[in-house]
Amino acid sequence: QKILNSNSKYDVILMETFNTDCLMGVVWKLQAPVIALSSCNLMPWHYDRVGNPHIPSIVPSLFMEYSDNMTFKQRLMNFLDIHLKKGLYK
Repeated sequence: QKILNSNSKYDVILMETFNTDCLMGVVWKLQAPVIALSSCNLMPWHYDRVGNPHIPSIVPSLFMEYSDNMTFKQRLMNFLDIHLKKGLYK
């Protein structure tokens, strides 16, 4: 509250983006560039945000217990899982 109610200016904001965008309201209020860090694997909806390609045919979803050596059925399920989770997040 103290930071939000102050008129302080910030050069950059470092924030954790584990699973939510809740702190993006603070970023908008402070009008500063943001550097987002993740202490775990990226969630499916973070790949687009950071400009990292997510290739479901070779990169298993965080929520599926597949290796990078998937069968066709596993690749299909991986693709569906990733896009379903991204759709639900939006």
